[in-house]
Amino acid sequence: MATRGEALSSEGDENIEQSQGHRGTHADRPKCTIVHLDLGIGGAEHLIVLAALAMQGRDSTSERADSRGQQKAEENGSRADDGYDVEVITTRHDRNRCFPATVDGRLKVFEYGHFLPRSIFGKAVAFCSLLRMLWLVLVIFVTGRWRRNVIINDQVAAVNPLLSFFCEK
Repeated sequence: MATRGEALSSEGDENIEQSQGHRGTHADRPKCTIVHLDLGIGGAEHLIVLAALAMQGRDSTSERADSRGQQKAEENGSRADDGYDVEVITTRHDRNRCFPATVDGRLKVFEYGHFLPRSIFGKAVAFCSLLRMLWLVLVIFVTGRWRRNVIINDQVAAVNPLLSFFCEK
């Protein structure tokens, strides 16, 4: 099985350490896992990134949360810690072709199953997508990520019955 963040550079290792420290201080926050097949640049990926940032309670309209965003949240009576502890699990995450929030530490992105093919000689794309998503479901089960308040699946609905068993009722 692939290790967490198998394609990360040394800069990515710092992001993992930073996110682990972040996770430890917010243990009481509800947990959310977002399962996405290929986290690149596109409409579905943009939706996933914005949804994840919004669930964390972060300002998703700016590239980086600044002091004005923090002041605005405090004026509204909310804090950045009021959101979910969100992680995105994917089979592909090219750090050179992705949204900035997925590599700069704002989102925890874990890549599993990069070795699985997208197609077999240009055929069976849907079948390979299903196999890759089943791999991610297996990863969720084996790594203990099945204890979640919310699990969001994007793109391959065939695994939704399996994911519904993992989510807290």
